[in-house]
Amino acid sequence: MKIIFLIRSLDYGGAQRQLVVLANGLGARGHAVTVAVMYGGPLEKELSPQVALRRLNKGSRWQVWGLLRQLTTLWRQEKPDVVHGYLDFPNVLTVLLKPLFPKTTIVWGVRASNVDLSHYDWLTRLTFQLSRLLARFPDLIIVNSQAGKDYHAQKGYPNQKMIAIANGIDTKRFKPDLPARSRVRSSWALTGDAPLVGMVGRLDAMKDHETFLSAAALISHRRPQVRFAIIGNGPSSYADKLKALASTLGISERVLWSPAQGAMT
Repeated sequence: MKIIFLIRSLDYGGAQRQLVVLANGLGARGHAVTVAVMYGGPLEKELSPQVALRRLNKGSRWQVWGLLRQLTTLWRQEKPDVVHGYLDFPNVLTVLLKPLFPKTTIVWGVRASNVDLSHYDWLTRLTFQLSRLLARFPDLIIVNSQAGKDYHAQKGYPNQKMIAIANGIDTKRFKPDLPARSRVRSSWALTGDAPLVGMVGRLDAMKDHETFLSAAALISHRRPQVRFAIIGNGPSSYADKLKALASTLGISERVLWSPAQGAMT
């Protein structure tokens, strides 16, 4: 089977990680898999040799027509059996091209739930509304949680086309590693066995870092030896807002801030 995945970027992130795992797994099973990515990213290097990478080199968020032309060319060259979009904008693109390729099965990947769109710009809100209106056109919509399925059904997505499949975790790779634990704690100047509570995810309002920091403040009053870590990338304005909240809560000295990490050595 020939499969094309379409995603905005392969930066560090949960959806991006899951796409890499899925593409590699399907490639290992003998399927012809291509990952088309608009902006690239560090997770590109984790695609296996069995997976073809097509960089679309989208210059800006407004270069849509050129992107559609590239996708049309790719579609005609590869003649895929399945095109699988990941997240709202790529999903919308797949159904815009569907009339040109009616025999191709279109799958959407939906990876969120209970999103407060008031935190985002007008283009993000518009893209969500477009995806909601176009959700009847893909052949299948895969959601990564029951909460996400329920949320999107309430927003007008066709319930009969959605299926919830939880994220898969490679437990051979992501497992306790005592030497790595010691290295990281040492690099963060954490001594002894002081408890460390971490939150890993991009700096984005939907991740609700504010609740994490509020909980950290409550714990700190009862267990002052506990430290906290927020790990992830995001807009500096949002990072500054979170650091200001930590200061207001009186826990600035207890919170470590770290960018997204690759393999830590």
